[in-house]
Amino acid sequence: MDILNFIKKIDIPTLVLNGQGEPVFNNYAFENLFEINIVPQNIQKFKNSFSIQSCMLYPENIVNYNPINLAIEANGNFRTLATYQKSSEEFFNILISSVPENGYFVITFEDCSSDFRNFELLENLMEAKTQLETLKNENLRYLETKDKAQNQAIKMALLNRIFESLRQSIELDETLKLSFKELSEIFGFSKVGFVFNDNGKFEIKNIYPQKYENELSSFIDIDDSSLEKLNANKYVISNIAEVSDEKPAVSKPQCRLVFPIYHSNSLIGAIFGYFSNNNLNKMNNDMINAISAQFTSAIVQSYLFSELNEKNEQLQKAYTKLEQAQLQLVNSEKMASLGQLVAGVAHEINTPLASINSNNSIYEKIFESKEIDNDILETLVTMIETDKEAIKRISNIVKSLKRFVRLDEAEFQEADINKELDLTLELLKHETKKRIEIIKDYCESVEIKCFPNLLNQVFMNILMNAIQSIDGEGKIYLTTKNDNKNFTVIIKDTGVGMDEKTKKKIFKTGFTTKKVGIGTGLGLMISKDIVEKHSGSITFNSEKGIGTEFIITIPAK
Repeated sequence: MDILNFIKKIDIPTLVLNGQGEPVFNNYAFENLFEINIVPQNIQKFKNSFSIQSCMLYPENIVNYNPINLAIEANGNFRTLATYQKSSEEFFNILISSVPENGYFVITFEDCSSDFRNFELLENLMEAKTQLETLKNENLRYLETKDKAQNQAIKMALLNRIFESLRQSIELDETLKLSFKELSEIFGFSKVGFVFNDNGKFEIKNIYPQKYENELSSFIDIDDSSLEKLNANKYVISNIAEVSDEKPAVSKPQCRLVFPIYHSNSLIGAIFGYFSNNNLNKMNNDMINAISAQFTSAIVQSYLFSELNEKNEQLQKAYTKLEQAQLQLVNSEKMASLGQLVAGVAHEINTPLASINSNNSIYEKIFESKEIDNDILETLVTMIETDKEAIKRISNIVKSLKRFVRLDEAEFQEADINKELDLTLELLKHETKKRIEIIKDYCESVEIKCFPNLLNQVFMNILMNAIQSIDGEGKIYLTTKNDNKNFTVIIKDTGVGMDEKTKKKIFKTGFTTKKVGIGTGLGLMISKDIVEKHSGSITFNSEKGIGTEFIITIPAK
């Protein structure tokens, strides 16, 4: 066939198929491109090496056909772009064209891979140019950010130097001295200082350098416009020609910066600094506002610290006076308690003294008698024993009185609370005997840190109230408990008790239910203060007609 000879000679890879799709012929260009010679046995494998990229025929079946089958089924001129997989890593872009001729299909294969690679390179180049432009823009932004970061770092370093100076001392003069030096170095101030706002007049309180300290009693002028800005918590930069307080001796500065020191909605003062126009670019809003805030904090803190010290001194003096007044009040109440005890104690002492005097008269008569029989001797021994008991009784009463009145024992010391209760009971024995039964339930004796003389006053006040609340015969229960954390004393009586109105007032100064001349109205108030001085608590339970119970709790350690 002439057509086959023609196809054999052309350098376009060509494959001829019969009407059944079987291979009839392929030329050398085909073999060079695909490195195979098509025979019926490998035609299917060859077909399967292609995958179509785009084809407008039969879109619903596109995945079911390879481009060679589609060329046959088209039964006319056909053209499509397909991908040929030569190996697992090697692919070609092939332009497939098919022409039917006398019952045969002449199919040509044109390698377009290089064109596609050039197109991809072009795309990559365009993408690279775009990326390069993006990188240029990003680099510019980076440089701008870097410059800003460097400037910010410099600002922060400068601010930290000032802030560190402000933190080094709570004393205002020392604080300002250190920070003014830093301000001068940062902004190039020829003179910098702090002025106090005295009703619109700004008096210089601190100044740097030291050579200007002779100006400390002078003022700086602030015009109405600048004052309005300062009152709005804003800083002011003025040309030196606009202000009149600068002296020619100061290197002829051209500008003045003033920023406010504000506290509690009040302009308490300002920081001022003089500088030349050359340093104007150093005046950054953020830096000035930050420095202003730090100076405000430091100066206000210093003022508050000074005020606090002054208040503490006043408080200490007031506390000392209060302690003295409290001690005098306790002593006054103690004397009032002693006044109530005197009559009973005198009776208690007079009774054994009368016994001793009577016995002494008998002794004289016995000793005047020349004969002493055994009965008289036994009587004498009995009387001597009675005298011993009387003397012991007097001694205990006197000792109890001395211990109760020990006003000089104000030291915080260890004491046995059980013994302190017994001491108070001893002084009140004349009030309770033959009328009131004392029932004790003490825990094991233990010494705790306390003010024993003050606690005795508490016990005396409560026990006196209990005794006076019992009309006729009754009982008083004394209970002590110790749980190693707290020591508790419970004093319970079977007296008349209290109504609700009385309960609300018993700790108030001057309140008493006793008759005039008997109660001061201070006893329970003082008792409460004494217990709270021990970091303890005093509470009570009372019921009208039943009795009252007081619970005193103080730390055991």
